Amino acid sequence: TQVEIEAPQRVIIHPRNRTAEDLETGLMWQMTDNGGDISQRAAAAYCRDLDQGGYSDWRLPSIFELEKL
Repeated sequence: TQVEIEAPQRVIIHPRNRTAEDLETGLMWQMTDNGGDISQRAAAAYCRDLDQGGYSDWRLPSIFELEKL
């Protein structure tokens, strides 16, 4: 099931590479998740191994970055 979200004006959606970019924080995230519940350690490994949108330097955001979103 797909859920459409209304992105704030500061967010640019890149449908071609399935990412979103927050212009205020400089953060980028993928438009889909890993598909299941995983631990923080597994999530970090997922990010480390992810190659999407022409980027391979994915990481988990800090708690401070999450608060800004």
